[in-house]
Amino acid sequence: MELCLIILAKNEMHTLTETIDNIQKKLKSEIPFNILVMNKHSDYGTLPILENLSKIYSNLNYVSREWDGGIGNAIRFGFTKWQGDFVTICMADGSDALKAILFSHKMICGDGNEVAFGSRFLKGGQVEKYHFRKYFSKSIFNNWVRIKTGVNCNEFVNIFNLYTRRSIKVIFPLDFTGFIIVKK
Repeated sequence: MELCLIILAKNEMHTLTETIDNIQKKLKSEIPFNILVMNKHSDYGTLPILENLSKIYSNLNYVSREWDGGIGNAIRFGFTKWQGDFVTICMADGSDALKAILFSHKMICGDGNEVAFGSRFLKGGQVEKYHFRKYFSKSIFNNWVRIKTGVNCNEFVNIFNLYTRRSIKVIFPLDFTGFIIVKK
């Protein structure tokens, strides 16, 4: 069962090669996967790096400037282009924990779940170099949303989730352009 990692990149020429190399090294022997980089209207440097990396890694594809700007539009467009059985969103700066991706993949494959939600704030989780005010404001927001919606989730603002193809088909079409992702 193949996983697609959609990587969001804008002007990431300083981190993209290391991020892609790291993913290739750590996941290659663990699970079948491919990478789809959404080059979000980069001004400089990112496209030549993607062209070079796609020659090195046959499982790497990229799309550039085929949608309106914005992270939400990049995600929505990526959800129409990905290949594989599962999909997750990653950032080009390498900040996503590959161990968490492997764990989520195992949970979906082994337990028959449709979606695995990531969270930085679960008991036993680790949050490194995270600004206290940001943590505090997200904590208040997450608790407010949990109370208002009745949904028992401790982190609504985390972009890291892993979805099956079937679950993506169920939630489409999505309506978003920024970080707020909703289904009408």
